[in-house]
Amino acid sequence: MTEQKMTVDLCEGCPGTCCRGLEEPVKRPRTKQQLADVRWQLHFVHLQFFIRSRRWYRHILSPCCYLDENHFCTTYATRPQVCRDHMPPSCERYHPIWDTLFVTPEDLDAYLKKEARKKAKASAKRKG
Repeated sequence: MTEQKMTVDLCEGCPGTCCRGLEEPVKRPRTKQQLADVRWQLHFVHLQFFIRSRRWYRHILSPCCYLDENHFCTTYATRPQVCRDHMPPSCERYHPIWDTLFVTPEDLDAYLKKEARKKAKASAKRKG
């Protein structure tokens, strides 16, 4: 089966999930100011952060301007290489693309508290 045929079969009936947002790798926030910046960005409805395989990403929820009303690419034959490289089943249609998702500042705070508890427990275990 050719790559194009396989992609078409796996993408058939998909509402253009991969074309509705932009994932951007970012450095893991380490300082209070960096965490404050992420927390502030999470105030915006169309912006999320997620962690996948311990790597952090900014996820901008905004559809590609080349999707038609049925969510199909109107420039499929001449689409950019980054679009060509995106191959199912590694897409969000088949499984979540994140291990941890932050939609609101409260999601980030809950994650940070959980991580702090894990560190404290590990530290106590090493000392004890």
